Amino acid sequence: MAHSDQSQGLVYNGKANFSCIQLMGVLSPKDLVKDHKGVLLPLLGAVALIAALGYFFSRGGDYWSDSGLIQDIPGLGSDERKTYDAPPEMSIDESADYSAVIKTSKGDIKVDLLEDNAPKTVNNFVFLAEEDFYDGLTFHRVIEGFMIQGGDPKGDGTGDPGYKFADEINADSLGLDDVLVEDCEWLSGLYNPYNSSTMGYSPNSLREHADDSLAEFYSDVIGYNYTDDVTSVKFAPGVLAMANSGPDTNGSQFFITVSSFIDETLDGRHTVFGRVTSGMDIVDEISEVATSQSNKPLSDIVIKDIEIKKD
Repeated sequence: MAHSDQSQGLVYNGKANFSCIQLMGVLSPKDLVKDHKGVLLPLLGAVALIAALGYFFSRGGDYWSDSGLIQDIPGLGSDERKTYDAPPEMSIDESADYSAVIKTSKGDIKVDLLEDNAPKTVNNFVFLAEEDFYDGLTFHRVIEGFMIQGGDPKGDGTGDPGYKFADEINADSLGLDDVLVEDCEWLSGLYNPYNSSTMGYSPNSLREHADDSLAEFYSDVIGYNYTDDVTSVKFAPGVLAMANSGPDTNGSQFFITVSSFIDETLDGRHTVFGRVTSGMDIVDEISEVATSQSNKPLSDIVIKDIEIKKD
């Protein structure tokens, strides 16, 4: 929740009637303060303000965001967002229907949460939203034609709520057992979480696993742990899913696919836990804003609040 402070203007009316000699010792400090506090207090305040501004401007690289707003200044409105030692205990009513309204600086995005398909993931999202964890965070990574990503307390893709939790993916329900590695040419360009120096998996590795199913490859080579406890939902336009950096590294970051989304590489690697029911125009608008080379919007797209509804 944003707020602003308005300080009083410091105006001295009249002429100061003490000299430099008086300041140097003709008057005692006690008398000086008593007789001339109308001058000294504003003067001391001005000196303190100049010192503070000098400090902040000298440390500007640390405290000024791309949008020009002060951020993370210790003791001066810094973001003391709470972190947690472990994922939340299950607390949602799995017999109820949950939805969310993601209120952004561009407009509202309404989402149906899939508590039947990913109960633990929905529980985590509901918990963080009701803790106001997402309030004030941004969509820090957006790619036109693909997705918008947010929920990172650091705003650079590396943050989390203090914990990580497991995926909820059923490879069989996604049909990954019926797809062979040899038919997935895109694997050669897939990000390899275990070797970030390469853009994908080597031809030798893919040939070695050519006859394996995609589910087997993801499980045996990448390390995904699949479950039969849920029925997973395939990726499509308007899907809400968890962002991660490899198997079982979910935290607070999520992404929403755009209207023109077409991608066959995400199934089996990210937990889908929601569908957009209203506000796809907002999702698409956010995905089309001007960005840096790292896909960060040049102007902050803020998550004002996430409201959870239970029916």
